[in-house]
Amino acid sequence: MLKVLARNIVNLTDARYFAAHFADVLSVPWNGTLDDMAFMNGVKAWVEGVTWALELPREHAATVAHEIDSEMVSHCLLFDRPSSVLPSDIGQWIILDDDISLEDLYSDAHIEEVVALIVSMSWLQSLAQSQDLTIPLWITIDEPEQLHKLEKVTIPIEGIVLSGSPEELVGLKTYENLDAILEMCSELR
Repeated sequence: MLKVLARNIVNLTDARYFAAHFADVLSVPWNGTLDDMAFMNGVKAWVEGVTWALELPREHAATVAHEIDSEMVSHCLLFDRPSSVLPSDIGQWIILDDDISLEDLYSDAHIEEVVALIVSMSWLQSLAQSQDLTIPLWITIDEPEQLHKLEKVTIPIEGIVLSGSPEELVGLKTYENLDAILEMCSELR
């Protein structure tokens, strides 16, 4: 049963759309100000039943560590490596760039704090050959056709990662591509 993480939630329209389609986790990007936390709190009043996460570059973790409350945000999505400064009750999800290797990641002293890996479709072949993968895996999906490729994957995948985007007009967006992905995903769930 595949779970769904929706990244880059920057408007209420996306938050409500993904929550209505039973996304398990919604994440808001950290853009360097506390306005991001205020946005998340405002959206949370309109959206229930999801887990909330904050996306941030690892170098900004120290800036926000004292602002993160596990009742508000239970996970942080970090790029490439875990952070030692986040509270221990915050789950760290690592978004792996194509330039980092699993060996580099597993050699990090804070690997035990990683609860999930987020990778692109290009990682699947190298991960299929890895015997050491012990962290739950989430795959970024951009097109419906990519879900068919997941049916052939032999390694366990916990969920898929989708992305929100800016509104076309306030409160107005087209979701044709995401509708197709989520429809196919519901068949796999």
